[in-house]
Amino acid sequence: MAFNDIISGNFFWRQNRLQLFYLIVLVLFIMLSIWLSHISDERARYTNKLIRENRKLKSEYVSLKSKLMKKQLRSEVYKKVKDRGFIIPKRRPYKIVTEE
Repeated sequence: MAFNDIISGNFFWRQNRLQLFYLIVLVLFIMLSIWLSHISDERARYTNKLIRENRKLKSEYVSLKSKLMKKQLRSEVYKKVKDRGFIIPKRRPYKIVTEE
């Protein structure tokens, strides 16, 4: 075997064509595996980001809902409108029924 055959790559093509084919396929599978692992890691990071954002929005929703419920209390509404002359009636309202 000549030194030029080794340098030019003819050494692989002449004797080990099948082994070279398997080596190329193996390298392609390894590259595919690495690429798929990167994609799965990226999706996992994105999913974790969405989960954290969802938790944050849920907590914000609960706090705003509790603030709104507090502002809807009768006593809180009365405090806001008493300077406009509104009063709390002493009697309960009654329903007017008409017959047709």
